[in-house]
Amino acid sequence: MATSFVVISTDLRRATVKFPSGGYMIDVLEEACTKLKLNAESYQLKHANKPINLADRISMMRLPQGAKLELVLKSKTPTAVTVALRLPPSEAGLGLPSNRVMAKVRNDTPLWKLLRHLEEEDGAKQKGLNITARGVPRTSHTGTAAAADSTVGSGSGQLYWETPLLKFAGRELSSLSDFRKTLSQVGIDTGSHQILLEFRVSDMTLQEAMEAVQTQLEAADANAASAPSTKTEPAAVAPTPAPAPVQAEQSSTSDTKSPQAAAPETAHTAPEPMDVDTVPSTAPPTSTSTTTTTTTAASKTTSDLHPVQVWSPPKAGAGMPAAASLRWTKEPESAFAPSIAQMKAHQKQLEEAGRNKRLKSDEEIEEEKREREAKAAAVSRVDVRIRFPDGYTVLWSFANGATGATLHNAVRNVLAPGVQDQAFRLAPPMSRESIQDSADSNKHDLVRHYGMRGGMVVHFLRGADVPAPPAGQAYVKAAVAALAQDIVIPQTAADDDDDDDDAKERAAAASRAAGDAKKANKTEAINKMSKFLRLAKK
Repeated sequence: MATSFVVISTDLRRATVKFPSGGYMIDVLEEACTKLKLNAESYQLKHANKPINLADRISMMRLPQGAKLELVLKSKTPTAVTVALRLPPSEAGLGLPSNRVMAKVRNDTPLWKLLRHLEEEDGAKQKGLNITARGVPRTSHTGTAAAADSTVGSGSGQLYWETPLLKFAGRELSSLSDFRKTLSQVGIDTGSHQILLEFRVSDMTLQEAMEAVQTQLEAADANAASAPSTKTEPAAVAPTPAPAPVQAEQSSTSDTKSPQAAAPETAHTAPEPMDVDTVPSTAPPTSTSTTTTTTTAASKTTSDLHPVQVWSPPKAGAGMPAAASLRWTKEPESAFAPSIAQMKAHQKQLEEAGRNKRLKSDEEIEEEKREREAKAAAVSRVDVRIRFPDGYTVLWSFANGATGATLHNAVRNVLAPGVQDQAFRLAPPMSRESIQDSADSNKHDLVRHYGMRGGMVVHFLRGADVPAPPAGQAYVKAAVAALAQDIVIPQTAADDDDDDDDAKERAAAASRAAGDAKKANKTEAINKMSKFLRLAKK
């Protein structure tokens, strides 16, 4: 039974759409936009002022016959959706939970980028999941692609691409043009959704398929991502089409070939057109440059691990700490009380923070991101001081690009043998987040992620399961402790003048107190004499 809908556009135009109950709401949207000559990618359906999930079947919506649907503009701000990709039974041997992988992404993510992202998930990457670069061996005379698993035939062997086949909302998506579509374009805008995955052998060789993917999908996405930041950042290099899975697939398939199938390949001695000797000519310069870069980076990292300066703990019996003799420690409490102007400014900030504000657009968010990146790129070095429990303070100077792993390695380099193998934490003051021992520059960069600028002080803390050390435990190596210097606070001329002023004020106060006491004694003597002579008033 067909269900009819009346779709009303924003300019009050109407279009009547009929679809069977087994259809999907995204088909209704596309048919209505086709009749109204509108772009379906920019609109969303609503019923009774409630958004409709375009991935649902028409029968699940339980809409009455002739229901009026509103065609409204879709929000340009992306939303987060949860996508679960159910793998085919052939991938059950990987041991993934429920034989599926999940990820939370934005609804403007292309399908191909979603597949690549699911491959890089922690659990899937460890299990060796390969979705986008699968190859099946086949000889050139085995027939159609349906018989691709056959190894009987003659001619040269090739690896043919296994195309991912996505089934969702009654559709099958398997072409490169389909993979270029975003989740929103196939009806996934909000909530959680599941996509079925199958594999189909194509007529393209694996090398041709990867070249097509590189030019049509990944290069286009890289250019689109780097277009807004061309003013402040260099051109981004397009990502490679995952050569590692291809090589792994080729090696695995070559190992599993039977001797009967390998015989024709051995007899065929003439090189094939795809075996072009272009890699050896470019490989030596690449490897040389890579080796040079690695050596330079290693030398820089090694130099950053050496401490710049070491300060010794306060000496026992030294009396008052040097910082306690500074000028600000002698000021009265009233000198630190906020003024009326400062309190009014603070109150104004609280009022501004409590007001409702317009959400930032995508352009403003990107502009702020570029500004933060420009400020972070302008930082050349960052100084980090580590305070150890035994009182020693060690200073390092790291170049821009150092990560939490670099700081942890530098700290381990100065730890005493008894503490070097124990777990520890590096906690910046006034922060709930500890610096993680990770070399991921995207998540644990000292400048970009932890926001370090100029000089930073970080506390060395024991791990959660590490027992308390015995009294007098040394945390720093003896060789590093030998380089320690005492913390010296120079006495400025202003402090000397303040000391003279304080001495004068104390002397003046003492003289005033003596004068007041003398006057009080004189007044008391006069009163006593008046009483004796009976001159006092009654």
